[in-house]
Amino acid sequence: MIPDGPYFAAIDVGTNNLRLLVASIDDHGEPTVIDAFSRTVRLGAHLDAAGDIDPKAVEKAANALRICAGKINRAGVASYRAVATEICRRAGNQLHFINRVRQQARLKVEVISCEEEARLAMLGVSPLMDDHITDCLVFDIGGGSSEIVWGQRQPNGELALVDQISLPFGVVTLIDRIDEGEEKRRQTYQILKTELQVALMEAEQRWKLRDRVAAGQVQVLGASGTVTTLAGILLGLNKYRRDQVDGTDLETGKAGAIIDKLLGQDPETRAKNGCIGRQRCELVLPGCAVFEAIIAIWPVDKVRVADRGVREGILIDLAKQHADKAAIAS
Repeated sequence: MIPDGPYFAAIDVGTNNLRLLVASIDDHGEPTVIDAFSRTVRLGAHLDAAGDIDPKAVEKAANALRICAGKINRAGVASYRAVATEICRRAGNQLHFINRVRQQARLKVEVISCEEEARLAMLGVSPLMDDHITDCLVFDIGGGSSEIVWGQRQPNGELALVDQISLPFGVVTLIDRIDEGEEKRRQTYQILKTELQVALMEAEQRWKLRDRVAAGQVQVLGASGTVTTLAGILLGLNKYRRDQVDGTDLETGKAGAIIDKLLGQDPETRAKNGCIGRQRCELVLPGCAVFEAIIAIWPVDKVRVADRGVREGILIDLAKQHADKAAIAS
């Protein structure tokens, strides 16, 4: 049954994927999805020497956004927000991309800061946070960057961003760091994981959360395809299902065993796993390296799995803005 409106739409233009969500939002921030769309655009796969996004990728994204625009119009949404993240922050032809999208899809795409991306990711996963916990550590392993967010529940119950760090690496930008052939794969994976731990220490030295995380005083939530993939495999799913993964707890010890098994597989073998597939078979190990680096810095037995993030954060924001306007009008 389709819920009554108002409906809101969120678009996340990422380094690897472009995704749309059209939904209503309840009082607890939970979305009821009425339409969704996802397309692999790989904006970050072929940056040229000047740091420009490849023209073919621009056109592919523009065409995908035109489909999104049609879905938004048909849904009759109260409002929408489309955001672009790391790859567009870095791109030399950022303005060309934004203008091309506006021209072809009639959509306004906003290139957001690292801080805003972190806030939205935290807001998006906030309904999954345990009520008795005041602090959370949210990580989002993207295609071109990885966001680590420290959030804290306020007296009014809302989750506020305390601090965040954005690291310029993700599953797409790290794809060439892991060699093929099992021996080289394992060796280069360990080297990469060690380098990532060094990079992540900047946040820990600033926040000093390690002991609190280990003591269970800070809840760790993972919002990324890497974490949801590992959870799906651990659950024994033949094909990935969001309804069985979102909100579950991923035991990090068991996740480590899965990663060790994946390191022994070539891309073709990984592609046969229904929770990975051909499009993610080369991306999953770079994501696992980031994941293992994170839990090495902030040791935890379980990570709350979130198949949600920036888009859901946008929807919660839009719903709150709509409610505030309605309250003023009344």
